[in-house]
Amino acid sequence: MDPIDLNTRRRWPFGRRKVEDRALTRESVPGVFFPDTAAGAPVTERSAMSITDVYGCVGWLARTASTLPLHGYRRLEPTGRERVDAPLLDIPAPGLTQSAFIAQSVQSLALWGETFIGLVHNGDEVAYLRTLRPDAVEVKIASNGEPTYVWSVGEKRYELGREDVIHARMLSTLDGVRGLSPIASCREELGLSRALSGHASSTAAAGYNPAGVVGIPDGPEAEETAKEMQRRWDGRGTVPNRIEFVTGDVSYTAVSSPARDVEFVAQRQLSTVAVCRIFGLFPWMIAAPSGDSNTYANVEGQAQAAVTFSLSPYLVALEQAVSAHQTLLPPGDTFARFVREALMRPDHAGRATFYTAALDEKHGWMTRREVRDLEDLPPEGEGATS
Repeated sequence: MDPIDLNTRRRWPFGRRKVEDRALTRESVPGVFFPDTAAGAPVTERSAMSITDVYGCVGWLARTASTLPLHGYRRLEPTGRERVDAPLLDIPAPGLTQSAFIAQSVQSLALWGETFIGLVHNGDEVAYLRTLRPDAVEVKIASNGEPTYVWSVGEKRYELGREDVIHARMLSTLDGVRGLSPIASCREELGLSRALSGHASSTAAAGYNPAGVVGIPDGPEAEETAKEMQRRWDGRGTVPNRIEFVTGDVSYTAVSSPARDVEFVAQRQLSTVAVCRIFGLFPWMIAAPSGDSNTYANVEGQAQAAVTFSLSPYLVALEQAVSAHQTLLPPGDTFARFVREALMRPDHAGRATFYTAALDEKHGWMTRREVRDLEDLPPEGEGATS
C-alpha cells in the first residue's frame, strides 16, 4: 500500500495544493534558521548518527530493546495475569519483524524524544503498523484535549486522529505535547564531539605532522627557494613520515603541539562520557573507558542497572503508549509489557532457587503459568489453569 494511504477513511485534500517551491537548506534560507555551534555546523537528529559516540549510544538502546519480547497480557482477579493474543505486536507489518519494529521505535525515541506509530486501516480493521518520521508530523491539541496529527508527505498533508496514531514520548518535554529531542537540547556538546572526531581524522590524514614555519636565510634566490620547497611539500599528499632532503641552511619552528601535549585523547574520553550522559547510558555500555574494574561478581548488577536506569524509560514509554491505545490488544483489562527478565536472568541454578521459593505452597507469590511466561514458554497444554 502506498504510504499516503495511511488511513483511507481520513484522507484530507487540503494538502494537495502546491506549497512553497524551495528546499529548506543552509544555502536557501537565512542563517538564523541553522545556528552554528561553537565547534562548527549544527548537529541535527539525522546527522547525529555520523558521530561515533551517538551511534554507539543509540545503537545500544535500539539493539538491546529489540532483544526483548513485547507481549499482551490480561490482568486476573484477585492477582496475576495471563498472556493474550496480540497479532500486530508479534508481526507489526508484512516483512517487518517485531525486533526491527521495536528497534525503529526506540531509535526514534532516543534521537527525537518521541515516536509516532501509524495504524494503517483496511476498513475498520488495523492491517499493519508503520513508524512515521517525527519531523514530518505536526501535533495539534483541540480545546477538548483531543490531539490531531498532521502528517506531511512531500507537498501533501494528511490529518489523522487519535485512532490512527500512537504517540509515545519520553518524559522530557517543553510544551507537554511533543517530546524533547536530546540532539536539539545538547547541540553544543554533540558539536564538540563531532569536531574532535573530525580533528582526529584530519590529523591522521596528514600523517600526524605538526604545523610549523620553515626559515630560509635571506639571499637573492630565497623567495624562489621557499616557493619550490612549498611546492614539493604540498606534493607529498598524505604520505606520513617521509624524509625530505634539502640544500642550504633551513630552520624549522613548530607552531602547534602534538596531540598528546594538549591531552587530545583525554578530551575525546570526556566527550564520550558527556554523550553517554545525554542518553542516560554508562560508558562501559559502548566499550568506553569508565575507570571501573569489572569483575564477575558485579556483572549481574551492571546488567540490572543498565535495564533499570538506562533502558527502562524507553520501554515504559512504548508500553504505556500501546496500552493506552488499546487498538492493538484484545478488549478488557489488557496491557502491553516487555519481558525484561530476558536480560536480567541469573544462571540456571539461581533461577531454579528463585522459582522454587516463588512457587512454595505456603510462602510463594507466583503461579506455574507466570513462571512459564517469564521464561517465555507456552502454557502447559490447552486450557491450562493456574
